[in-house]
Amino acid sequence: MHHMSRTERVDRVYLALSIADTVAAAGDSHGSRALRRVTKPLLMPTLMVRLLLGGPGVARTRPGQGALAGLALSTVGDVALLEEDDRSFVAGLSAFLTAHLAYTGAFLSMCQRLSLRRALPAVVVAGVVVPSLARRSDRMALPAALYATAISGMLAAALQVDRGTPAGRRISSGAMLFVLSDSLIGLGRFLLSGRRSPGLDAAVMATYTAGQWLIATGATSGPDPLQR
Repeated sequence: MHHMSRTERVDRVYLALSIADTVAAAGDSHGSRALRRVTKPLLMPTLMVRLLLGGPGVARTRPGQGALAGLALSTVGDVALLEEDDRSFVAGLSAFLTAHLAYTGAFLSMCQRLSLRRALPAVVVAGVVVPSLARRSDRMALPAALYATAISGMLAAALQVDRGTPAGRRISSGAMLFVLSDSLIGLGRFLLSGRRSPGLDAAVMATYTAGQWLIATGATSGPDPLQR
């Protein structure tokens, strides 16, 4: 009989929280909003517990430290974005921007060499998204453009990790899902003028929670090259 490990149990808790929050994100009732104030702040701390249970050395490696910092900062962003005013939106962007810098450092510490060719998808994303946001006249344009630059840099760094390894495949897939999730947020806020779309909100959370799990577990699934 197979006995679940501690990390497998935490993975199940994380999956349950992710599903509950995704369903609640699509709802528009008082109960759905109240549920999200419980589920959403618990998502990234649950992943942090999962990483720490993976081994006592995780927090001593550079990828592990970067992943834990990224998850902690993402928690701050998740809580800020529970509110819908512009001030909370900027606070959330700032927290996630810093999280992407932490992830970028983690990914680069796992690379033996850098390749411009691998980074081309991120360069394309930055070349399309950043100028379009910067041309906007509203006060959210500059913060959003800075954030888009940071997440494009994170994607570029993720694509540098060797995709011939399980860690590299998880990290690149997770980073692409994170970019997709944030692109959907931008679609709702800037192209749909903030009009609510339950399906879009659910898709944002489904791609975000899957992306974060892949990034976090990928960054801590292999040895730290700089600690060898």
